[in-house]
Amino acid sequence: MRYGTKLSVSSRKLAVPLVFSLLLAACGTQGATAKSQANTTVTSAKGSIAGYFKDPASAPACSVGQLSVSFAQVGQAAGTVAGELVFTNASSSYCHLSGWPKVVGVVGQTGATITAAKADSILGRPAPAKSASIALAVPGKPVYALFSVPTGVDYGPQCGPPFTYLRVTPPGTNGVIKVPASLPGVNAAMPGCPGLAVTAVVGNAAPSIPVVTTTTTAPSGAGMPACTGQHLQVSMGRNGAAAGTVYVTLDFKNVSSLPCSLEGWPSVVGEQASGSQTAAAKTDQPPLSVAQGAPAAVLLPANGGVAEAQVSGGDNPPGGVGECATFAYLLIAAPGTRTTSRIPAFVPNLGTGMPDCGTMAVTWVAPYQSS
Repeated sequence: MRYGTKLSVSSRKLAVPLVFSLLLAACGTQGATAKSQANTTVTSAKGSIAGYFKDPASAPACSVGQLSVSFAQVGQAAGTVAGELVFTNASSSYCHLSGWPKVVGVVGQTGATITAAKADSILGRPAPAKSASIALAVPGKPVYALFSVPTGVDYGPQCGPPFTYLRVTPPGTNGVIKVPASLPGVNAAMPGCPGLAVTAVVGNAAPSIPVVTTTTTAPSGAGMPACTGQHLQVSMGRNGAAAGTVYVTLDFKNVSSLPCSLEGWPSVVGEQASGSQTAAAKTDQPPLSVAQGAPAAVLLPANGGVAEAQVSGGDNPPGGVGECATFAYLLIAAPGTRTTSRIPAFVPNLGTGMPDCGTMAVTWVAPYQSS
């Protein structure tokens, strides 16, 4: 089967550089939006999300179940079709891909197959030095490999029928993703020709880790996967008392190698030694700072990022008579999690447990403040 006009020997020699120039132009126009998406990382006030990894390899390897595969930036010129084979992380967890995918073109009617050869670059992209790089797959964001295949102009009768679908095995996995071989941009199925080639996966490179500051202008956690109980370590931070109010901060520290976010109110329950419990009410009036505007997702960078909530309670007994009982423990679950941490309710600056005077409140989580 043929997909273009037969070229003479002399015209083929002239067509080789023309393939490169025309396809680069085609890819740069038809798929400009897809390309920008393929090279986009979620950004924040402090830099890209990828920056919160020491390197992309610190994220776990992607599994087949996390990925979807599609085509983008497909163009055709002078006997060659080329474009991007896009791997999108459809999960809420970060992962990485490294190396060449296995790509097999399949003709559904006959079962005939052609396996793509490994290439360091196609049409000058990507640079060979990047072909073995590790690509960080941010949730919802694509990374890609490049592919090319002759259209039949140069291979003539050696080409079989167009491929019906591709069997794609992402690098580092054993699973197969079946991808229809219909190519956007050229409105045709992928030619079933020898010469199919694919590069290693490339994508979002990780810059250096930004410095985490102790201000309320920390990077936003919007769009980040939510922290789980397994991500977090919970402890008491600042504490003290003033004007009849006892306060403590609860620090939620990300001890995992992946960044995550928290948003909303934690669950806080005070527990006396007798087992009696009192749940903290939600408030937007933190005792240690001005009133908060509204809950917002807070970014916890990998390996040590911290968010905090503030817990307050009165230390005046009802009617002003006697003394309040004290809590022995605080039972704490971060927003959106089901994991409860049980920490001592001892307030160091008071030398006693947090009082249980029947009033206790907790704010939503906010960026960590050092003072």
